[in-house]
Amino acid sequence: RKPVIVQSACGLGRVVLVAFDLDAPPFSTWDGQDAFWARLQKEVAPYIPGGAGKSAVGLKVRRGKLYVAGGATGSITVYDIATKAQVAKFETGSGGFLNDLQVTRGGDVYVTDSFRPTLWHVTKEQVEAGSGAPQALDVSAIPYDEGFNVNGIVRKSSDKLIVVDSNSGKLFRIEPQPYQLEVDRLE
Repeated sequence: RKPVIVQSACGLGRVVLVAFDLDAPPFSTWDGQDAFWARLQKEVAPYIPGGAGKSAVGLKVRRGKLYVAGGATGSITVYDIATKAQVAKFETGSGGFLNDLQVTRGGDVYVTDSFRPTLWHVTKEQVEAGSGAPQALDVSAIPYDEGFNVNGIVRKSSDKLIVVDSNSGKLFRIEPQPYQLEVDRLE
């Protein structure tokens, strides 16, 4: 059985409930079970509802926005956190799998594609405009094989990214420069 861990703000602190076996005392004999489950279901309601044609695989929060890599949908979607409204959407086409993303200090977005040797780039200006065509950066210097390839991405500095190739476990440094893209394997 999987444990249940629930925490909630309470005054200046937090209350944490941990239940390891929901069918055993003291949890199974507790009179407050019904109220507990009702409140838990209310608190874990979807933040932004899903739907047909929507998928959320990679998420990042930056400057009041939620950035979503949409897996096989090929979509990169941006939401305003305060209003939950979609403020931007970008399409990369079919055949890929948008897995993870990184938002730079300058507001540009880089999204890994696990099936196509491409790193997708959306500029800060495109995000602010709410649309545009993402730039497909060629990362074919990274060997792509069957299955999931480039997956996780982190920002190393303002002009350097690091990605992991899930097939090989190798890390690659990417330096997106104007008019060129440098890819180096990290030893």
